[in-house]
Amino acid sequence: MDVQKILKRPFIKKLLEVGLVKALSIPLALAISVILARLLGANDFGQYSFAMALVPLLALPVSGGVTALLTREVAANKHVGNWPLYKGVMLSAYQWVILVSTVLVVVYLCLAMAGWIPSEEKWGLLPYVILLVPLVGLNAVRDGAFRGLKEPFWAILPSQVLQPLIVLMGVTILLFAGALEKEHVMLSQAAALLIIFLFSTAILKRKQPSVLGGVHAFFKRKQWLAALVPFSLINIVSVLNSNVGIVLLGVMGENESVAAMRVADKGAQLVNLPLVLIGLVMAPYVVAAWSNSDKASLQRLATRSSQGALLLSFPCALAFIFYGEELVNLVFGLEYGAISYAPLVILTIGQLFNVFFGQVGLFLSMTGHEKITLIGQAASLLINILLCIALIPSYGSVGAAIGVSVGLLVWNVLLFYLLYKYLGVKSWVFGRM
Repeated sequence: MDVQKILKRPFIKKLLEVGLVKALSIPLALAISVILARLLGANDFGQYSFAMALVPLLALPVSGGVTALLTREVAANKHVGNWPLYKGVMLSAYQWVILVSTVLVVVYLCLAMAGWIPSEEKWGLLPYVILLVPLVGLNAVRDGAFRGLKEPFWAILPSQVLQPLIVLMGVTILLFAGALEKEHVMLSQAAALLIIFLFSTAILKRKQPSVLGGVHAFFKRKQWLAALVPFSLINIVSVLNSNVGIVLLGVMGENESVAAMRVADKGAQLVNLPLVLIGLVMAPYVVAAWSNSDKASLQRLATRSSQGALLLSFPCALAFIFYGEELVNLVFGLEYGAISYAPLVILTIGQLFNVFFGQVGLFLSMTGHEKITLIGQAASLLINILLCIALIPSYGSVGAAIGVSVGLLVWNVLLFYLLYKYLGVKSWVFGRM
């Protein structure tokens, strides 16, 4: 197979499809954040943000490495037409989510009955967080399958468009009913996750080959579990890196600081958006190029993806750096501009470095070097946590933003070096073609 030819039209077509979905998702997600930030107030919005930051952390056992593992296994089995193994890995993933979710719920109930879990203020939202965990895991299975089948459009449409649309409808109903409380918003999130899982399951059945109906599943559970461990550890560290600032602010700081960090993080995510979009489309192509020992295609993928992402990210970063406070005041309200601007600038600069170095983690993970990826992730997390603990008491959200950004820089520099050492690929914008 000529990977270079594959990368031309299908890759661009899928990238445009994913970009369209993201373009639709941005105003929906922004509308939800704006409505909640304005109507709940900084205190309650901070508590809600803290609870939502806990969701991906507690969901790590059921979603941690599942999406990445399925992306690789589904892409590899589709590449060679091994449908029994494809069916086996899908069934095993669903069984894993159900089993671990059940254990998590039992552990939570035991701790709650023993009185070891606080229930005041933000901790009162913990039962709603537990409710979201299995739903997040089930949707992680769906995401991994779609990505491995080279269907990134259907991988992100439910979570990026349908889910926020359903939540927005729920928030609107709650608002007009005079029942807009943070607890009810969490229930809206749970309802949205359930609906999109049922919807995407129906779509997945149509996208899978019809031959699956008569195929008997073949299992390699020990091998998959062994691969799941490093993938999960990578995802655990990645999610912690993304959420540790908000979580530590929730534990060590004020609710208003959590709200400021949440607003700043929403803005900084827009800077990283082009890199995320390209990564969603690129993963199965990296697997194909690696399977064919096509190092030239790997390098072209790395260079073009980082250059394209930086070209799209830079104007957004400049807008946040020079006009961030005015933009936050305009969108979220005067309550947030002054407290969010400094962390927004710091996070924006951190994300610019992230885009500059390209898809370091994706290339290592999709080529069987996920254990190496963990090294950079762990170093980044350690620096992130230490800086947050040291800086949050004195500097609040600014200290958390510094910790997150420095950790992100360390992760990129270290993995860039490891990627070149083991694959001979330079992922940054100056990589050779």
